[in-house]
Amino acid sequence: MASPKVLVIGGGVAGAVLALILKEKGYSPIVFEKHSMIGEVGATLSLMPNGIHVLGLPSVAVADWIYATAEGLKVFQEFKADGTLLGQSDLPSSYKAKYDYEACGISRTALSKRLSERLHEENIELREHWSLTGFSENDSGATAFFSNGETVSGEFILGCDGLHSSTRAALLKTKGLDPEHPPATYTGMTQTAGITRTPEKIAAMGPGLRNWYGDAIHVVSYTINASHSSWAITRAEEEGTKESWHLYNSNEREAAQRSLLASSGPGGVAQFEPCVQEMFATAERLVKFGLYDRDELAPQLWHGRRVVLVGDAAHPTSPHLGQGANQALEDCYRLGSALPDIGSDGKFDIDTLEGIFAAFSQERGPRTAALVRAARHNGRLRVVTTGQEDCEKRDRHIIETWSDPAKIAAKFKFQIPGRWH
Repeated sequence: MASPKVLVIGGGVAGAVLALILKEKGYSPIVFEKHSMIGEVGATLSLMPNGIHVLGLPSVAVADWIYATAEGLKVFQEFKADGTLLGQSDLPSSYKAKYDYEACGISRTALSKRLSERLHEENIELREHWSLTGFSENDSGATAFFSNGETVSGEFILGCDGLHSSTRAALLKTKGLDPEHPPATYTGMTQTAGITRTPEKIAAMGPGLRNWYGDAIHVVSYTINASHSSWAITRAEEEGTKESWHLYNSNEREAAQRSLLASSGPGGVAQFEPCVQEMFATAERLVKFGLYDRDELAPQLWHGRRVVLVGDAAHPTSPHLGQGANQALEDCYRLGSALPDIGSDGKFDIDTLEGIFAAFSQERGPRTAALVRAARHNGRLRVVTTGQEDCEKRDRHIIETWSDPAKIAAKFKFQIPGRWH
């Protein structure tokens, strides 16, 4: 008997990783991606122990590849815009001994390419430029409908297709709800993100994740390899600036860099110390995008009888905790662990499927909802737009947090791998 066919909608990190996990368990996943897997994808990802733990599973097997070039982070540091140190911790230097994995940064494009290669190595079919329009589910299976007019049937569907998930929209329709429930909400902030050769002053501080806090502006940077760092500027902007939200070509990048470096006053980059401005001036890649999240989706709405949402399709978040991809990877681990191994006869007890989906959603819902709220709060803390007095109040709060080891440990507790409770 053939192994159960699983339709994985979305070829991003969650879709590819979950397909690899299920292939090892005896399933036959097919990954459907509406774009191309190989291409320029976003900026970078910060991978923490809870996420890279999943990438190190034998079925996924990309952690060693990541560490072949990535620099493990050794320090967390926070500064005022002018370079005054607010607080620091060598906590990440302990991750390898505690959790087997170091925190690190990686290019989204590079990880996407490697995961695509892993799908090919494991003979997992990947269909690019297949866009889901809907699905049906019944006692005998699930059928996915695509914009090219094709239909594909399998045992169940995994919706791993991100913030603007077509799987989510179709699932909510089957429950009589608005497909945009709850709507994607613009947080009022944009990020301009780049990759640059690490400035000498920053390199001398060692591989780390660093934040600089200014007036109505925030910058985060982390090491991605021995020579380069990723960075992102967060500022308050109207959603009407969407025409500037894209990956810049070389001419656009140079113009955007000139505009950035000329900006002063609240929200301007002139307030940052020279090494931070150097990152902006020497960026080799630049992308701008708006920051969105959604309010909590009740766990019972994450799934149907033969379909379940995973990652950003279920719980999209703003990036202010650096946990979006890491939480999606946690989802992959928990759902992959819950689904049964398939024996040599290919038998699969479909009667247990909805219960597995329900238990997964009930387990993951509260944790991911709490982190979405925390990321939203962190964004408001980072980008203070109400004047210098409130910026100074924020800075004092940061100093207090970093002076208390217990508060530092609590701040990063969510990064611990395992059952993640």
